[in-house]
Amino acid sequence: MGIFRRRKYPILPKKPVPLAVKITIMLVLVFLATSLSLVVHYNQVIAARDITIVELMVENSKLRDTLRKLNLSLAEVVRVLEQRCCLPEALAHVLIKNEVLAVGKLVVELNTDLNDVYETVESIYTWIINNVKDISDPEIPAPLPDKTRCVRIVEEKYCYYEVTLVQNYIQTPWFTAKHRQGDCEDQAILAYAMIYFYLGYVRGEKVADKLLFAIIDLNSGRKHAAIIMLNKNDVIIVDPGGKYITRSGLSKVFPRGIYEELINYSNYWFEEGGIAYMHLYRVDVENGTYQKVAGGDILAVISQISSSE
Repeated sequence: MGIFRRRKYPILPKKPVPLAVKITIMLVLVFLATSLSLVVHYNQVIAARDITIVELMVENSKLRDTLRKLNLSLAEVVRVLEQRCCLPEALAHVLIKNEVLAVGKLVVELNTDLNDVYETVESIYTWIINNVKDISDPEIPAPLPDKTRCVRIVEEKYCYYEVTLVQNYIQTPWFTAKHRQGDCEDQAILAYAMIYFYLGYVRGEKVADKLLFAIIDLNSGRKHAAIIMLNKNDVIIVDPGGKYITRSGLSKVFPRGIYEELINYSNYWFEEGGIAYMHLYRVDVENGTYQKVAGGDILAVISQISSSE
């Protein structure tokens, strides 16, 4: 049996790890730990961000819906105010079927021959100037849009409004007839309603194309209102507030040519410088709507309504 001897090797001293290697290893470990931490944090941020974006989108939708509702509410307030203080907007409020029917009793009680159109129209005119006292309106709030201060949010446009007081309350026909007072606009509205009732309900005629509501700007700066009855190429102007009605040479109410009568009517206002602008509206009392059919200076209006006949 042989004897093996374990050979002894000299123990070499451990070679020290270079400092640069140690630093590199440490940096790698720190980088890996940091990367892992960042990945975890990133995933948390992404999840939180997704939740936040959804929440923001929901909140934004709620805010836009609220803003839209507020804008609609403001528009409704503006509409109500305009229908009490401004023409032509008020036509949709005051010249409606119920109001026309309400003044119908006054028409049938007139001491006149209802078979005679011109005599009945003159009786309506006479009743108004004899029974309705001409007074100024009380002050009421009126909306004034500031079109220079509008903003657009997505597809919606929002404008600022200022509210001021104007002395221009537009009365319903029945209110004017009941209280027997009103300004030129109120008297014109009452005349329109009474004539509409007579032509539409007593005579059974189609009224919308024959009866126009005129909003007038005088050169003096004052506003006025009257009624224009169309009869082919002739007109009758009924203006109780201005104490004017179209008459023939025999002083009876009778239609005259469009050009002749509108020029004559403008000259009637010579103390106010004549008529600067006139705007004519057709009113559908059944639906509570109105439509502008002519507008401009007196010659432009003559041309427009003459060509429409």
